[in-house]
Amino acid sequence: MALGSNRRPMSGALSPRRRQRGVAAVELLLGLPILILVVGSMVTVGRLAHTKIKLDGFTDQAVRECALDTAVTTVEQAQECVLNLLTNARLSACQEIVPRATINEFVSAYVDPETGDALEAAVPLMRVSVECNVETLRVGNFIPNTVLTAVASAGRN
Repeated sequence: MALGSNRRPMSGALSPRRRQRGVAAVELLLGLPILILVVGSMVTVGRLAHTKIKLDGFTDQAVRECALDTAVTTVEQAQECVLNLLTNARLSACQEIVPRATINEFVSAYVDPETGDALEAAVPLMRVSVECNVETLRVGNFIPNTVLTAVASAGRN
């Protein structure tokens, strides 16, 4: 080898740069499926949380409206009223909405402020549990289809 030459003599070992060729592609192929699973799971959990918040709000509003409706007196009417209001509420993530209602008499005792007499009043109290079946993304069957539940109570004076 001559002085000042920057050439190396041929040997059996590869240069460091040549040994690193393709390592980034292999690392990407190993890490990409895990990244896709994590991002897909985050999207699914976020969608479920958003649907749960909407379901809670719409259920409270529907039960309040149905409790104040004087035409609703039976459990079947209450379930139908809540189902109609929730169907119109644009809960697109819910594939099926199943309301279950109970109506109980709540007896309230109070004192009339003007006369001082002790009085009792029977107030119908409506309690509704709503189940919403949500189809989740099929990311390796880690998260199956989910049932979200919201419970609300309201009474009429």
